[in-house]
Amino acid sequence: MEAAKILVVDDEPRFWSVKEALNQWGYHVTTAASATRRSGAEGELFDAAHHDIRMPDMSGSNCCAR
Repeated sequence: MEAAKILVVDDEPRFWSVKEALNQWGYHVTTAASATRRSGAEGELFDAAHHDIRMPDMSGSNCCAR
């Protein structure tokens, strides 16, 4: 079975430690520092997303909606 893909979008690098924990649990994790700079993640489908609600360039509640 393929590992679930999770997107973590947060402008504070300390939250990127979530990536390390999720990787250890077997998930495939992509991180982005902002909602508008998700290079490599555009067009990709994720099974789950963790996003910061307050970011300087865009609300996290809008960053991952389709």
